[in-house]
Amino acid sequence: MRHLTRCLYHGPVTNSFNEVRLRPLSDATQTCTRFELRLTPEATVREYEDFHKNRVHYFDLPAPHTQLDIEAISLVETQPERRPLPLTPFAPSLLDDPAFGFEHFRRGVRDTRSGAGRCPHVAAHACQSKVADLHLSLIHI
Repeated sequence: MRHLTRCLYHGPVTNSFNEVRLRPLSDATQTCTRFELRLTPEATVREYEDFHKNRVHYFDLPAPHTQLDIEAISLVETQPERRPLPLTPFAPSLLDDPAFGFEHFRRGVRDTRSGAGRCPHVAAHACQSKVADLHLSLIHI
């Protein structure tokens, strides 16, 4: 990956202080295997880690300059992301259906938690119940 920031000034500037956050983060889904920061004009670059675990590179340019190029070159390897299964949509109107009434649903949840498992709908679907206009979702199992 290549990123270039180019600053062009109308006239010479001095004492330019800069911070950049251009190094890709390494985490469970990606690893930054190579990173290079190039500056024109050249400067001494220092770095630290911020609160969010980003690498922050900072530098200053005391000499007069009319252009600043900041180029970051990175090599990043990615891995598939492991996410939990998404919730399956469930129509709250099913709670009013006599074949799948609220009492059946309530007994099924209670029985499923105790291990009796009398409600096949709880195991087969994500279920939602309305309690004082609050929707409760159970994840698809």
